[in-house]
Amino acid sequence: MNLAVTNWIFFPILSCLILDLKAAPTLFTLNTNGDVTQATVCKQEGVSNCTLVTMNFQALAPENSEIYVPDIGTLDFEYTDNYDGILNLNYHNENLTTAYITYYALQESIIGTFTLITGETRKLAKCGESCYVFYKVTEKKWTDDDGQLNTKKKKIKEKNNENQKCRRINAEMVDVKAGNKELKTKLEMALQQLEDKDKELNFAKKETKIQEKKVSELQELHGEEIQKNHAMSLNIKRCETELQQSLTANICIQTNNLSTRNEESDDNELQRSKDTIDMIDKEMVDVKTANKELETKLATALQYKEEKDEELKDAMKETEIQEQKISELQELHAKEKQKNHAMSLNIKRCETELQQSLTANICIQTNNLSTR
Repeated sequence: MNLAVTNWIFFPILSCLILDLKAAPTLFTLNTNGDVTQATVCKQEGVSNCTLVTMNFQALAPENSEIYVPDIGTLDFEYTDNYDGILNLNYHNENLTTAYITYYALQESIIGTFTLITGETRKLAKCGESCYVFYKVTEKKWTDDDGQLNTKKKKIKEKNNENQKCRRINAEMVDVKAGNKELKTKLEMALQQLEDKDKELNFAKKETKIQEKKVSELQELHGEEIQKNHAMSLNIKRCETELQQSLTANICIQTNNLSTRNEESDDNELQRSKDTIDMIDKEMVDVKTANKELETKLATALQYKEEKDEELKDAMKETEIQEQKISELQELHAKEKQKNHAMSLNIKRCETELQQSLTANICIQTNNLSTR
């Protein structure tokens, strides 16, 4: 196999493996050669091991779920708050080390506090323009190491439980919002289908009215033709009567004047009578044919009207079904809305309890600082 083709196939796979095994991004690197002894922050009481650092702000990108901090270790991202572009980032690890970082991306300004399980505190602070230091805060030893350590572990565990609860509620909220979006889509589709059905129903009604008008016109035309046929039938009967009378008169005349008439004249008169009868018979056939065609058209129009009536009934039934579906969807949407409201209240309560827990932790740390 060609080496270029081999590289083209396997290099993306190897790159993905390298990305998966890539270590967490480092928040900063220690610069031990930098002199920060004159920095104000490094002269504070209780500050030691004050070291210049080079920041890597890209480590705080949203896609990074963990960061590495020198002398601290790897920390997992917990949650964040955003207030007008100021991010409050919270991290922790399995050793119960916690980190609170405040980052203002617009000015690339950052401060951070890192608290170990032993109570030791490390801080990241600004020492000037594009100048940052990482230092240790020296505090008094605990008078009751085991008791305070257990208390701190317990509070951290409670805080982690609250955080997990909040994350679970947030996940449920995401699912509920997705469900609401799906319901909204279904409702919009149902409304669109109902609108289409209404259009079809209106069209069917217009078509039915047109057909009814045509049927009415055909019925009127049929009535007129029936009247004409009746009048023609009367004329035919009258003609037949007159013809019969004429024939009878001719026979009488022929009988009386048989001696004076020749045979050729009688035959001509009889032929004219027969021609008249044939013409009348032909007119009768044409009238009957026209009546039959009208009856066929009328039957077709009535059948078409019945079909349109059935389609109209089906459309009305389909409209009732769609309206029932929409009503059910609206009820389900109202229930989901109530559920969302309840979950929102739970989230607010959870955030309030979490804020109270954080405040209590800050108070405990403040008291610890005063007693150390």
